[in-house]
Amino acid sequence: MITKFGKRFLTDQMAGNVSALNKDIAIGIDYTADTENDTRLGFEFYRVPVSFGTTDIQTLNGVTSYSVIFKATIPQDVEGHINEIGLYPSTRSSINNFDSKFITDFATYTDWTDTDGFKSDYLTGSQRIGNTILLMQSAATSANEYIQNTVNLDLSGYSANDTLRLAYYKQDANLASIKIRFYSSDTEYFEKVITPASGTGNKLTADIPMSEIFNGATAVAPDKSSIIKIGITITPSAGQTTYVGFDGLRINDEDTFDPNFGLIGRSVVSTTTTVSGVSGQSTITVGSVNNLFIGQPVSGTGIATGALISSISDKTITLSLNNTGTVSGSGTFYGIKKLAGRSLDLEYKLDLDWNI
Repeated sequence: MITKFGKRFLTDQMAGNVSALNKDIAIGIDYTADTENDTRLGFEFYRVPVSFGTTDIQTLNGVTSYSVIFKATIPQDVEGHINEIGLYPSTRSSINNFDSKFITDFATYTDWTDTDGFKSDYLTGSQRIGNTILLMQSAATSANEYIQNTVNLDLSGYSANDTLRLAYYKQDANLASIKIRFYSSDTEYFEKVITPASGTGNKLTADIPMSEIFNGATAVAPDKSSIIKIGITITPSAGQTTYVGFDGLRINDEDTFDPNFGLIGRSVVSTTTTVSGVSGQSTITVGSVNNLFIGQPVSGTGIATGALISSISDKTITLSLNNTGTVSGSGTFYGIKKLAGRSLDLEYKLDLDWNI
């Protein structure tokens, strides 16, 4: 969908006020519905230049529609779930040192050590970014904190209006809370406690205002400009043991958005096929398994909110949650899976919302 900022950009470009012709395609893992008010992807994890663009003009029943198709190639070494696609100009009118970026993608599990000196572990098959997911464990008796050293991460340029998002994986229902700390020394840090979403499987936090991060400072104020390590604490429910996977931690610059060079269009990637199933069961039957994969979010009549594909056997799909009613009609399966070892040619069709 073209955004209101995209309409502004195209209008300025036609008027000759914007000279930038090159575009970038961004890909992300969020599948929240796209709207014209979008200013960024929900959770971007990669961006690549557009290699080719063409027009698509069609007339049907006397109505002419106008679209533009942008093509790009995702390199071989990139791996992840492409649930959303965005189009951006390749250049900006200004340079911002505190732009949106990954704080960590949890790519190397050996970088994280708990308070007893044990390294974290990893999982495969549940990740949405990269080829593994970082796995942390907390025993039944207490919370467990894992630490990663950083090279002077500077948060001083981010305001209270900027946001933080965490992508994680709940392996069980025993997780009571997640705590994120940004340390400027061993005793000075900013802290945010997150209440996990219900159910198991892949989760994305809502946008966390940086004001909540900065307000969670220790009595002796930490130094925003010199964060030397990041801490993740997982706390299990009383008497339980929990395992939690981590995919990505991202900061989003919300208050210095450039309206002339911002998000032109954003679309959620989805596949639709016929579905059927019985209330209270975790299986459904689909018309086609094309573009379906384990870990993929699913929605439809009778399908539980937050359900993911757990396994695929012929046209029988097992979901992570039981059906809440009789499953019928069409089901929507979000995203495509980009594997490492081969490139992916991606086409993004942007429909312009005027008809003649």
